[in-house]
Amino acid sequence: LSQKYVHILNMTSARIHSFLIKPDESLLSLQMHIETETGIAAANQELLLETGISLDPRKPASQCVLDGVRGWDSYMVYLFDKSSSVYEGPFAGRKLPEHVNYVVRDAKVLLPNVQLRKVWGEAVNYVCGLKDDYSRLFQGQRAAMLSLLRYNSNLTKMKMTMFSNSQQLKAKLDFFQCSIKLDLEKYSEQMAYGISSEKMLKAWKEMEEKAEACRHAAEIGHLEERIVGLHSEIVELQRSPYARRHGEVMEALEQKAIDLYRKLKGKSKDSHHYEDSTDMVKIIVQTVQNQDREIGRA
Repeated sequence: LSQKYVHILNMTSARIHSFLIKPDESLLSLQMHIETETGIAAANQELLLETGISLDPRKPASQCVLDGVRGWDSYMVYLFDKSSSVYEGPFAGRKLPEHVNYVVRDAKVLLPNVQLRKVWGEAVNYVCGLKDDYSRLFQGQRAAMLSLLRYNSNLTKMKMTMFSNSQQLKAKLDFFQCSIKLDLEKYSEQMAYGISSEKMLKAWKEMEEKAEACRHAAEIGHLEERIVGLHSEIVELQRSPYARRHGEVMEALEQKAIDLYRKLKGKSKDSHHYEDSTDMVKIIVQTVQNQDREIGRA
């Protein structure tokens, strides 16, 4: 019971990987194990908690497991590949149980009530599993969005700091260049009296050139345009229908499967009563199709 496991949902494949965390194990050590299983290099791994917070490399791997948060097997850490911007799969699918596969291939086959209960029980479990798989993937997508919003907030703060520093630098450059100009004017006046210094004049000219170079560095207009463009893209992502949960259909299908099974259980256990699985198979097919459609959207 004292052992701690971390469950990593690989968002590039929809596979769950579980690792036993040793006491005081470093996050890098865990990442190397993840790299071995997933093929995603440790340097390219983005590990997010469901709050969108990235794991801290300075802290031990045990930060993945939060005590007192739901069940030990329901809390996930979401793995993203920073080297890829498009996840094309293939995504791991939930294997159809043998008995359920039998009725899916022939929904019209008649089975006795007792046997049908077992098959439909497995079918309900399969449908519930598909719904849970979708919910976990959506939660991972939500974690990524929360992380993106956090980065966006930090970027906004950095933009304001950059703008303020740029204005201060420009003000100092204006004052410096005015001082250089005044010095050069005074120097020209003194030259009329034979007072001159080539070394000092050269130093002034060099400082003037350096100041002009700094002025170019203070121009941040192009950076502001890129930041505004990035903000716009993030807003579009937030407004996108794909950023919202579409699990209502999955939940409705899950409830239909449960209700159908309950209805079957309410019937007589008479072994002479036979029935086909047309309605249950229809729910299974719709659930699989809906999950494929939702994953394809993401």
